[in-house]
Amino acid sequence: MEVQAFYNTVDSSVQKYTFLGRDLYHFARVCPGHEINQDSSAIIHISQEMGLLVVADGMGGMEKGEKISKLAIETLVQQLKDTRNRESKISHIILDALEDAHQKIKESKIQGGTTLSICEVTSDYIRFYNIGDSFGLLSGSRGLVKYRTIDDSITGYGVESGLITEEKALTHEHSNIITNALGLDDFRVEVSCKLFPSRYDLILMSSDGLSANLTTDSIVTTITSGPYENKLDSVVQLATKQMTTESAKYHNPDDLSCFLFSYPGTGDNFFQQSTQTES
Repeated sequence: MEVQAFYNTVDSSVQKYTFLGRDLYHFARVCPGHEINQDSSAIIHISQEMGLLVVADGMGGMEKGEKISKLAIETLVQQLKDTRNRESKISHIILDALEDAHQKIKESKIQGGTTLSICEVTSDYIRFYNIGDSFGLLSGSRGLVKYRTIDDSITGYGVESGLITEEKALTHEHSNIITNALGLDDFRVEVSCKLFPSRYDLILMSSDGLSANLTTDSIVTTITSGPYENKLDSVVQLATKQMTTESAKYHNPDDLSCFLFSYPGTGDNFFQQSTQTES
C-alpha cells in the first residue's frame, strides 16, 4: 500500500499524480489572509485496482484544526495497513477506522473536530463516505450530476429538502454551521451505494472551499469544459476569485483542498445491480 498525504499544504498550482493508472489532479491552498491550511488530504493506493481519495477539513475557529484533520487521515491509513492482509471488506475497514479516529480525537488534548469525505474507487465501482460538509461528486463528462454527497449543515439540509435554493444557502447567515463531524459528541457516516460510472466520468472531492463559493451547477459546468489537464485549475481559479473579491456574489474565504479524477473504467450503466461479492 502506498500513501501520498498532504498536511497543511499550500500549492502554487494544481499538481498531477497517478492514480489507478490514470492522471489525477490535486490542489491545496490556505484561506486568503491566513497562514495555516487546516485541510488534510490523501491519495491511498491499496492495489492496482483499488484506491481511496480522502479530504478532511479541520473545523475552523477551533484549536489546531489542521492537527485534527491530519489525525483522522493518519488513523485511516494505519487501520488500512493493520488489516490489509486480512479478509475484511474495505467498507468495514473504513467504518472501523472512522470510529477509531473519532475516539482518538475525543481522547486527545486538542479541542476540535473535522469533516471527512472519502471516495473508494475500484475498477468496477466507486462508493462515497461522508461526514460534514466536505463533499464528493460524480459527474458525467457532459455535465450530468450522477451523485453528490449531502452537506451535513443547516443550509445543506435546507437545500436537500427543497426549503431553500443553493444560491440562497451560499449567502445565508448560518451557512457555516455544520451538524456532523468527527470529534463531536456524536457523528454519523453517509455511505452511498455502489455507483457504477461510465468511462471518463469525473470524480471531484473537495473541502467546502469550493462549495461555499460556487454552486454545484457552476462547479460542474467548469469541470466539464476544456481539456482534462485544465479542468481543476479552472474551478480553483473561479473559487479563488470569489474568495478574494469582497464584492463577489458569493464571498466566503476558506481553505481549499480538492481532487479531480477521470474514471478509467469501461462500464456503461450507472446504477446497475452488482452481482459480485462486495470488496
